[in-house]
Amino acid sequence: LANSPRVSSRWSIRRRDGSLTDGSARFRAVDLPDGGRGVVIALTEIGERDAAEAELFRGLGHLRDVESAVSEVIWLRDAETHRLLYLSPSFRDLFGRPVQSAHDDPETMLAAIHPEDRRRVADSTPLQAEAGCERSYRIVRPDGSTRWVRERVFGKRDARGRVTRIVGVIADVSAERQALEQAGALAAQFEGRVRERTSALAEKVAALEAARR
Repeated sequence: LANSPRVSSRWSIRRRDGSLTDGSARFRAVDLPDGGRGVVIALTEIGERDAAEAELFRGLGHLRDVESAVSEVIWLRDAETHRLLYLSPSFRDLFGRPVQSAHDDPETMLAAIHPEDRRRVADSTPLQAEAGCERSYRIVRPDGSTRWVRERVFGKRDARGRVTRIVGVIADVSAERQALEQAGALAAQFEGRVRERTSALAEKVAALEAARR
């Protein structure tokens, strides 16, 4: 320690109940008020963290097995740092951008959202981890085309009930949205025709009543 301000080491630690877990020990040399030298030792349990990471990578392996069979975009983020941990290859097909671009630039996915929808999506992001959410918005591809997507977001909790990962599933709902818009337009046309015929009928009834007088 004399020649190093900080040293890290990984140890196996035995709990009071006899069980074993892994811990990370950090040692740092410090100057004491009396002019002497001391050592600060910080112990952090990492056994549960490692188990969670192992479960995460097992889950990612499962995602890779099925990702070729689905068109949805699947992403995974760290709940505390919001660092992107995983993004499925289907991101390239839907967003028109390389997967690596989202890993290189944390703002890539947000920047792809239509400007009119971006603020709404950004404002709802802090609520994702605890409550989860489902939201629809538009994305703009590099070629200028627009797609409607529906995103489902939910938190993944560890053994202590803490949200440690945020999972998102994004589906292309452009065809569904277009069908709804067409149905709405047809409904509006039908209502307009009904109003016109109702008005014409009312005029005829009024004319008949006037003739009888």
